[in-house]
Amino acid sequence: MGFWDTEGASTRSTPSWLGKVSGTPTLKLLVPNKKGTSWKVLDYTGERTAEQMEQFAVRHMASFVEKVRDVPSLEKSVEKALKYKLPVAVAVNKKSSSDWTGSLKSLSAEFRRRMLLLEVSAKKELLQRLDLPAEQLPAVLVFPNGELSDTESRIVFPKDKKMTQNRLSFFLS
Repeated sequence: MGFWDTEGASTRSTPSWLGKVSGTPTLKLLVPNKKGTSWKVLDYTGERTAEQMEQFAVRHMASFVEKVRDVPSLEKSVEKALKYKLPVAVAVNKKSSSDWTGSLKSLSAEFRRRMLLLEVSAKKELLQRLDLPAEQLPAVLVFPNGELSDTESRIVFPKDKKMTQNRLSFFLS
């Protein structure tokens, strides 16, 4: 987030990379590419409500969540975690929602390169591999050593707590 004074006495022209500013307030979103080497500038033209602006930001936010739809892709992700010595966080929900997806995207950016975050579909074979009964969904599990077979050390988000983004962030920390 930034501020550029377009009306003050010491105003310089708006930088060309920022694009055209035709009135105030003008809201723009700077979105880095996956490698973080360049930016895309997007104009926000929606309603000026916190909810609408948040939805816009989440929609354009980079996601580092690995989506897992079958056992082979789960195993491939675990190999990656073991190779880089990363803990694995597994999020499983019966169905995806915009709140769930937005929270996971945000958490993936927060924990990037410190934890591998997987969004696993609730298919029977995946739940069996995770030793997770369908009745316990939605669930977030952490495998501190990256090994899914180590059910002794896995940590499960408390079922009696509401899964808010802040609580999930604290839980993953």
